Amino acid sequence: MVFEAARQQAMLTLDDLWIRYLGLGGTAIQSEFKGYVEGTSHPSDHDHDVLAHALNERFMDMDMDSPVPYSHP
Repeated sequence: MVFEAARQQAMLTLDDLWIRYLGLGGTAIQSEFKGYVEGTSHPSDHDHDVLAHALNERFMDMDMDSPVPYSHP
């Protein structure tokens, strides 16, 4: 649920976040991606990091810290 809470805090729709994720190299189809965000399925380390990066870029755009952790610190 970390991704969903971050998505809401970043004020992004699920579609907007998916587009950002794809732009950074994410490859999950939309239904699979939705599962990652909602916490009903677990992304690979690569997809986790791409999703975290998409959210953290949004937080940087909002002059905020990058609160979403990557798979390997």
